[in-house]
Amino acid sequence: KAAHDFHDELGHKITKISLFSEILKRSVSQGPPEISDYLTRIGDTAKSLSGGMRDFIWTLNPDKDSLQEVLVRLKDFGDDLFDKTGIDFRVSGIIPEMEHIRLSTDWRRHLTLMFKEAMTNALKHAGCNNVTLEVAIPGNRLKITLSDDGKGLPADKLNPNGRDEGYEQNVLSKASVGNGLNNIRFRARQIGGMVSFRPAEPHGTRITFSGLLPDSE
Repeated sequence: KAAHDFHDELGHKITKISLFSEILKRSVSQGPPEISDYLTRIGDTAKSLSGGMRDFIWTLNPDKDSLQEVLVRLKDFGDDLFDKTGIDFRVSGIIPEMEHIRLSTDWRRHLTLMFKEAMTNALKHAGCNNVTLEVAIPGNRLKITLSDDGKGLPADKLNPNGRDEGYEQNVLSKASVGNGLNNIRFRARQIGGMVSFRPAEPHGTRITFSGLLPDSE
């Protein structure tokens, strides 16, 4: 209840910040362009903060502790993110049995943020027409793959085997964690998994997380 009240109160204030910045932006439409740019940044930052707060509150909810809940949340995020962008977003592999796979708060948080970041990167940088989220449970492992048919990653960003040579020494540095791909790697390691970045066929990128499910450890 306290978390819900906190969410409502802070969410109300963040909404007001976004609204005020939009009103100001319209008021200074004839002013210096940098003012409008800063107001846009304020609005975008407020929206990002609101989304991050919702994710945090959601991971604390004990009723949302199944793998199925995580995947449905990612599907909803992708549906909203790619809506009206011209990019076709699809999800496959979610099955009813996933409702009975329980995940810790850390697992839910890192999986959610990992693939939200990957989807956002695909929208911003891939130049793609299609994005697919695929889920499978081979044996006791969870495997989630996000693929797109865009321009693909530079060769020096790929790690087809999931190993990150030279990454271990820098994984906790602010520069590394702040980088999108390293952020994804960092979150995978926090829950004992690994992530690979491969070319997709005939073009594009495949980002695959693989990790032993908590109940199997």
